[in-house]
Amino acid sequence: MGLDRRTFLQGAGLAFLATGMGAGGGDRLTPLGIASHFQALAQSKGRKLALLVGINRYGTQNILQGCGTDVELQQELLIHRFGFNPQDILVLTDAKATRDNIEAAFAEFLLPQAKAGDSVLFHFSGCGGKVELSPSEANLANCLLTAGGKLGEEGILEEILILWGRSLATTNLTMVLDTSYVGKENNPQGNSRSRSTSQAVVKFTPQTALTLLETGTEKGKTLDRLLGQNLKIPGILLQAAREGESAIEVAWDGFSAGLFTYSLVQALWQATSPMTLQTVFNRSASQMQGIGTQRPQKLGSQSQEATALAYFSQPESPLGSEGFITTVDSQNNAVSLHLPGLPIVALQNDGVNSQFVTPEPGAIALKVISRSGLTVKAERVNKLENPKNSLFPGQPVEESLRVLSRKIGLIVALDAKLSRIERVDATSAFGNISTVSAVVTAGEKAADCLFSRANSPLSLVADTLNAKQSFPQGYGLFSSGYVSLPNTLGKSDEAIKAAVERLAPKFNTLLAVKLWQAIVNEASSQLAVKASLQVLNPQLSRRIEGRTRGFVVQKPANNRFEEGLLTVPLGESIEFEIENGGDRPLYFALLGIQTNGNPLVFYSSPSLDTKEIKLQNIIIEPGSVLQLPKLASTLNGFTVTTPGIGEMIVICSRSPFDNLGKFLATLTTPNDKNNRLIGATQPMEVTRALLQDLHNASGFAPSDDNYKLDVKTWAALRFVYRVV
Repeated sequence: MGLDRRTFLQGAGLAFLATGMGAGGGDRLTPLGIASHFQALAQSKGRKLALLVGINRYGTQNILQGCGTDVELQQELLIHRFGFNPQDILVLTDAKATRDNIEAAFAEFLLPQAKAGDSVLFHFSGCGGKVELSPSEANLANCLLTAGGKLGEEGILEEILILWGRSLATTNLTMVLDTSYVGKENNPQGNSRSRSTSQAVVKFTPQTALTLLETGTEKGKTLDRLLGQNLKIPGILLQAAREGESAIEVAWDGFSAGLFTYSLVQALWQATSPMTLQTVFNRSASQMQGIGTQRPQKLGSQSQEATALAYFSQPESPLGSEGFITTVDSQNNAVSLHLPGLPIVALQNDGVNSQFVTPEPGAIALKVISRSGLTVKAERVNKLENPKNSLFPGQPVEESLRVLSRKIGLIVALDAKLSRIERVDATSAFGNISTVSAVVTAGEKAADCLFSRANSPLSLVADTLNAKQSFPQGYGLFSSGYVSLPNTLGKSDEAIKAAVERLAPKFNTLLAVKLWQAIVNEASSQLAVKASLQVLNPQLSRRIEGRTRGFVVQKPANNRFEEGLLTVPLGESIEFEIENGGDRPLYFALLGIQTNGNPLVFYSSPSLDTKEIKLQNIIIEPGSVLQLPKLASTLNGFTVTTPGIGEMIVICSRSPFDNLGKFLATLTTPNDKNNRLIGATQPMEVTRALLQDLHNASGFAPSDDNYKLDVKTWAALRFVYRVV
């Protein structure tokens, strides 16, 4: 007698259970206990379904902190951005997220509802590990660790998950796995935790000859013949990290979340329609660079990878947004906003009086009063204007005015592994560094960098991420994901005060880069700008691209982009193309951080005005494309000679960069007429001049307290590249 699909799911689970993976306890809901709940949800006839799983707590321990946040971020995105019916989203967290319940959710919730052509999302955030498929240690399989019992006693093999996915009637399936399997402890490392476990799971030797009655290549095969093979993936599988890499979650200001999930959700909030998954994936992967060493990967059929829309679904609005209204207090004209789409550096440094607006027609301007985590309190800018225009929960909001304090400084976290005396001495030494505004203990508060000692081999940004090399073992600076920043590690016998003094110039650079990233606004800018960064050598055909919200496209781009960041071979040159898609001239500036950690700035030819030496403004006329460098020019500085991660920020404005031009003219001799990239030896002075130009372009009076930047007047796009 044949097995139907539901029986197949249960059978696959029973085969798994028979090997010892099903032992569990604690607060569990059996498949029968939640069957009625699944059946009630199955009443919906919606064509968009989601199963979201997040596990912080394993047994009696909170191993992780950001998995519940991941699920909330995805759920909000699906409802408010993609128009999912809340009843068509099933959430399983912590004790409810057992293997049996996840299996039952596939069998009772997804399987009966998902029809051909429907869109389905499965998301998992939690720990991952390895299991042995046979006595040979070489035959290991990736396993998602589920709740129930002690850590490692339950789990779902990736192969089993893929088979469950293939049992659905639709191929429009997206599986997001924010986990990793590298066998790394998930103890706090700076402001991050690994989503892996080094604890041995169990041996898994399938003995049950389970016949799969799916049509196609699996017909008649047994489960033990399938496990460990490269199974054809139904739809698209997004993995937070590649094999051998650790996926991390990061503690930001007021919340923790998976680095991959937060970056992906942010990119999807910002996405303008139409936008393919390829483009969204590239953007989210790029945002992750410099925080950790993980590189997400996208697996599936090539045709779907290249052309499929994100989550196989159109956003409800063709324009991106920064978030939505959660609550409305009509009496006091006050609202709460949730802003998962605002870039994290902007979110953490946006000042009071920043503004957001509801969509046209009848747009209502909202001014920020305070912020906690991803949520801000705001009020109407003009309480008397259009009093009948309604504000309601779920209404999208777009950024209109970004306010940055002139007193923003660096927040440095001290590694908790340092001794008490080391932390006291370091705190005292940091008191003499003007660019450092606060010193905290790692994990207690979001920080811009981590101060620690390199006591064990760590992945260096200056490496190719896989290379192994010796490096100094002294004090140095690290990212939130515990990655050593280039050229910051000192000698093993260096005193802690001397280390802080040695790093003083580096803090100037880090603060400047923080402010550069705080003005990146391609998702909210109303200027029509598209830019690309590519390897100059045409035989390599490597390119990444970005565009602002104001740059409208009629159809998805034919992406020949690299996934996440541009890979540039040593000795090759890179070039930019910047297109002005608007009807007014735009002025251009370029900033960057080299792979060795040193800052760069674009230097143009000096002006012919003899009264005041300043650089000529580079102008991009409407409808034209600026190419840097031009093949016939003498521009230099675009050849890469050091391995590592670098980034460049393209900035366009409706007004000239006069303050920036005046300052840069003082850095070289007046007879130097070559356009090129130069070292920004005084990065904070460069940054202040740039921010003042953008403030002036926005039409605000001078202020000693903050910079006010109107999204209608500037665009800043960030590009990340790896030199190998």
